[in-house]
Amino acid sequence: MGTVRHIRQEEVSSGKYETIMDIVCSAGVRRADRMNRRNTNDAGGLFVDSCTFEPKEYCKFAPPGTQLKKFHPFLSKWRAGLTLNSQCDCLDSVDKWYTCHVIDADENANRIRVNYDEWSSKYDEWIFKDDPRIQKLLSQATGGKSSGGIFRLLSELGPAVDDEDDPIDENVFAVYRVIDLYISVLLFLFFLFFIFKLL
Repeated sequence: MGTVRHIRQEEVSSGKYETIMDIVCSAGVRRADRMNRRNTNDAGGLFVDSCTFEPKEYCKFAPPGTQLKKFHPFLSKWRAGLTLNSQCDCLDSVDKWYTCHVIDADENANRIRVNYDEWSSKYDEWIFKDDPRIQKLLSQATGGKSSGGIFRLLSELGPAVDDEDDPIDENVFAVYRVIDLYISVLLFLFFLFFIFKLL
C-alpha cells in the first residue's frame, strides 16, 4: 500500500506509451527492508515503487486501507491500541529509554509519531507499531528528559512474547509464533549437528 507520488508517461515501443506511477510504500514492506532502508528514493527515507497503471493492471489497485490488514503483522492488543495520546516507553537514537506519548497515528501505515516526554518536538519520530523500540509504559523507562533516560541496548531486552492475547482454552495446544528466518535456520542446523553427532 502506498501514496502516489508521481505519474508519468514512458514510451515502451515506437509510438506506444505506458502510464507509470511512483508509489511511496507505507505497508507491505518487509521489516528487513525497512531496517536496511533499501529501495529508497528522495521520499525522505520511505520506499518508492514504480508500477504500470493500465487497464490490465487495475485489479492490483484498491481503495485506500481496504487491503491493508493482509500486510500488517499481528499486533498485541496494547500495540494495536496505540493511538493519539497513548503513552509508552521508547528507545531513542542513543539507546536510552524514555517515556513518550503518541502525537499522531497513521493507521494505514501501521505507525505512530511519538514525542519523548519533556523533549523538544524536533526529536519527534515516526515508529512502526511492531518495532521492539516501543514497549509498555514504565516497563523500560522511568520518565522523560528529567529522568536522564535508562541506557539499555535493544539486544539486551532478550526474546519476549506478547502472549496476553493468546487464547486460554483447554483445546489450544500451541500458538504459532513468527520468528526470523535466521533463527529457524540456526535451530535447524543445530538439530542436524546433534543428529549427526549421535550417529
